[in-house]
Amino acid sequence: LEIATDITERKRIECSLQEKDKKYRLLADNIGDIIWTADSDMNLTYVSPSITVLTGYTVEEFMILPIHESLTQESLSRLIRSREFSMQTLHLEDLKRLPPMVLELDYRTKDGRIVPTETTISLIFSENGIPHGVVGVTRDITARKEAETAIRENERRYREIFESLEDLYYETDENGIITVLSPSVRLSGWTAEELIGTPVQDLYVYPEDRILLLSELSKNGFVKDYEVLLKKKDGTPIPVSLSGSIIENPDGTKGGLRGSFRDITERKQAEQKLIS
Repeated sequence: LEIATDITERKRIECSLQEKDKKYRLLADNIGDIIWTADSDMNLTYVSPSITVLTGYTVEEFMILPIHESLTQESLSRLIRSREFSMQTLHLEDLKRLPPMVLELDYRTKDGRIVPTETTISLIFSENGIPHGVVGVTRDITARKEAETAIRENERRYREIFESLEDLYYETDENGIITVLSPSVRLSGWTAEELIGTPVQDLYVYPEDRILLLSELSKNGFVKDYEVLLKKKDGTPIPVSLSGSIIENPDGTKGGLRGSFRDITERKQAEQKLIS
C-alpha cells in the first residue's frame, strides 16, 4: 500500500511538472523576445521561435549555427569576457548572488544584416548548486538605437549652429546667475568659463537697466530688440539689442531667462551721425 501511494504521489508530481513545463514552453514559444538556453560550453539547448523574426533562420538552422556566425566578432568577445569573468573570478556562493548580466550583442541575420539587441543572461544551477548553463532573453533594440543615433545627430547639428552664432546666446537661472553662454561671448573679451556662474547684472553698465528689463519681461513674458548698455572685459561699454523670454520650468513655474544679445555699435554710430 505504501509503495502504491508513493508511486501515485510521484506520478502526480511528474504530471504537475510536465504541466508547468508545458505552460512555460507555450509562453517561450509565443513571446516576442527570444528566449534561449545554452550549456556550459555555450552550445544552444533551446531557442524560441521568435529567433526567425530576428535573424531569418529557422529554429533548426539557428540551433546548429556556430556562435561565431550568429554574433559579430565584437559581440562574441564581449560575451566570452563576461562569462569568463563570472566563472573564473567569482566563488560559487558569489555566483549564486550574481545578478543577471545585461549585454548589448549584435546578431548577424541570414541575409547579412546586423541587428542590435539587449540580452539578459542568467546562470542555470543544477540541484547540487553547480552552474551548468545559462538562460538568456534577447530583445531587438534597433528602434532604440536608431532613435539614439537621431538624437546624437540632432545634438551635433544644434551644437554646430550654437557654436557658429554671431549673436550671443545666453541663459540665466531665476537668480540671474549665468548658466549658458555661446562661444561668441569671446567678442566681448570674456570666455564662457569666466562668466558662467556669475551674476548677469555685473555686465550691465547701469544695473538699474536690469531692473527695468525684468519689469518688461514680467509684463509681457518676452522682449524684442530691447536696448541696454553692457561692458566688455576691459570695461568698454557696448550697446546691445536684447531679445529674450522667461524660461518656464517643467512644473509650470517661472524660471530664469534665455535670449540673445546683438552688438549694435555700428547702428548706434550711424544714428549718431544722422543726428549730428
